[in-house]
Amino acid sequence: MQNEKKYGPNPDQAYGGEPSNLETSTYVFAEPIVKAANNFITERKLDLHAKNSSGSTIKEITYYIRQGIPVITWVTLDLSPPKVKGGWIIEETGEYHQMYQNLHTMVLLSVGNNTVEVMDPCKGIISLEKGAFFNCYEALGEQAVDIY
Repeated sequence: MQNEKKYGPNPDQAYGGEPSNLETSTYVFAEPIVKAANNFITERKLDLHAKNSSGSTIKEITYYIRQGIPVITWVTLDLSPPKVKGGWIIEETGEYHQMYQNLHTMVLLSVGNNTVEVMDPCKGIISLEKGAFFNCYEALGEQAVDIY
């Protein structure tokens, strides 16, 4: 914080804050997760690859799922509209980034006609209404990662 203004990284590029501190922790979007996952995969010599699949349509995501590829998706805690409050100035550009208050990620496991099955880190494996899920995914910029 400088001159009572908060500064931080672009969440499309890096994580800001300390994850264990609720006062300073923030979030990242797909690309930093892909980089971290691929570093982990490489260090352990696993036969996997993480890919930024942000911008994927419902049809494309459904195709990945049917190929047995789970997809990490950015949604909100309860699939409600995204809420913003506060934020920070992106250090590299000087642009203001409004902070999402209810951002959440879930791993999409299956896509049915009316429902999706997800692994929600807060609730375990649950079913959700497909339309609400994908509306929320779209409202948050269609952020997604698949690991195959």
